Amino acid sequence: MGRHRRRGRRRGAGVRYSRPGYGASDATSAPRDPARIVEDLRALLEARGYAPPYVLVGHSFGGTYMELFAKAHPDEVAALVLVDPRHRDFTAACAEAELSGCTIPESAVATLPAVQRAEFAGFALASDQIAAAGDFGAYPVRVLTGTSTASRGPSRTSGFPCSASSPTKRLTESRWCTKAPATIPS
Repeated sequence: MGRHRRRGRRRGAGVRYSRPGYGASDATSAPRDPARIVEDLRALLEARGYAPPYVLVGHSFGGTYMELFAKAHPDEVAALVLVDPRHRDFTAACAEAELSGCTIPESAVATLPAVQRAEFAGFALASDQIAAAGDFGAYPVRVLTGTSTASRGPSRTSGFPCSASSPTKRLTESRWCTKAPATIPS
């Protein structure tokens, strides 16, 4: 903003954020459960002078974190956009359906940096933390996702979530994917 830096709170600005240990962000030794990740983001926005309400956009695991942010702090949210989100109960639903290939293999997880391993382990708390946070507020929620199959060609579904991998696709289509307007299962 140069020498004409605004005083007070910033409004209407976009912020791209990489959680600690991703992209150019420094690693951290702080706990990496979803509630802590949400509070870290809130503290960062406050420290940088960004005032709510926010339009939150989250991709993959970030979608789960933005869902928690939006439910825990509905008065700070103008809208929520989830892009190919990873549903918080996806891995448990895969195991219940006795499907394989629904999570990252332990051998791959072991190669991740420590902060990412901690986040992966902490993700298991997401379902309980989101349930405890309550409902969505009075702001719009949109889920952007897509999938394709060899037999039917490209298709667009608006359920939550959908995936192109075959065991995952079978599970998600039977549980969450619909042709109806976007909704998120509670």
